[in-house]
Amino acid sequence: MGTKRKRESFGSVRRLPSGRWRATYRKDGIEHHAPDTFATAAQARDFLSWVRADISRGAWLNPEFGRYTVKDVAIRWLASNPRKTEATLIRDEGALRRHVYPTLGDLEIATVRRSTIQELVNGWYGSVATIRRQYAVLRALFSYAEFQEWILRSPCKGIKLPERVHTSRRIPTAQDVARIAEAMDSKYAASVLLAAVTGFRWGELFSLRVGDVDLELRKVRLERGLTRTKSGRSVPGAVGSRKARPREVSIPEWLCHVIASHILGLECQSRDAWLFPNRKGNVTQYCTWRNRTWLPALRRAGFNDAELMFGFHDLRRSNATALVARGVDLRTVMYRLGHTTSKLALETYAQPDAEADMAAAEAAGMMLRRMSAVALSDGRGEQANESGSVTELQ
Repeated sequence: MGTKRKRESFGSVRRLPSGRWRATYRKDGIEHHAPDTFATAAQARDFLSWVRADISRGAWLNPEFGRYTVKDVAIRWLASNPRKTEATLIRDEGALRRHVYPTLGDLEIATVRRSTIQELVNGWYGSVATIRRQYAVLRALFSYAEFQEWILRSPCKGIKLPERVHTSRRIPTAQDVARIAEAMDSKYAASVLLAAVTGFRWGELFSLRVGDVDLELRKVRLERGLTRTKSGRSVPGAVGSRKARPREVSIPEWLCHVIASHILGLECQSRDAWLFPNRKGNVTQYCTWRNRTWLPALRRAGFNDAELMFGFHDLRRSNATALVARGVDLRTVMYRLGHTTSKLALETYAQPDAEADMAAAEAAGMMLRRMSAVALSDGRGEQANESGSVTELQ
């Protein structure tokens, strides 16, 4: 038999048959036990003092929640946001299943330390972008646990990630786009030109219906997108991503003629018909389209192996680069791309433009030449002509 429970100013302690001591206290009408027993009564009382101090400064957490495993919390986190698309849920669940559960899944959430997270991240293999994407899922999971007050502080603080290396990738020029469109199956040639002009993502472009194009006003209305199910099939869903937004963008007159000719060639010209359907008139599936239409068109266009790295998404990068290089105001660029922040438009999509870079070099060179001419004129006493310019730069 254990000894009688001894009441303290806060909580109580009692000796167990084993000779060890248990500390007990009540919070919000619920009785809680210390997670471990103690060798002495003094140690049990010290524990109660720490708990009392935590409650006083608002740092107390229900120990029952801290016993949730990482996998338990992950399941609750995945189900907590009804606004997540099915594609996002599939991506996040896959990252957890492959890269988090094997190491952390069975650990109690309250026992995970920053060093554990750092060691996990250090052991991941893949591109910098992939590792950062996996970590973003893990960080969101622990932020959720912190918000729910299941842990006092997320261990995903101050984690060192691989440095993101910004490299300029080759993007399709206007000539490249024309070559791809000419080599494309006639049913999809207009899709290449429309993507290059609007900057629509693949899932946005192939979600368009015939009625979304207003040839008279030269507008394309984007109100939906395609998302992938767990089986990998594309179905109508939200526009682009959670940062994208429905929009209506203008297209040039020449492209209106191309689209009009394309619509006349469709078997079904109903307003609700897909603008770029598959061969059976249904929604186009990305993987099938890429392998059977996009890549063969690149090869027919005569691109070498390195250039075959072009993806359909590179048409979007080409669009953003052209808009920025030609001085289109940033707000318009953001609107056409469906972005809510300028950082994504400029850092991710807008690449250095060769023509704009050469024009900048010529402008800087002309300015420097004039400044040098003036400096040399002042230093050597050369005479300037009536217009104020130096007649000869020696």
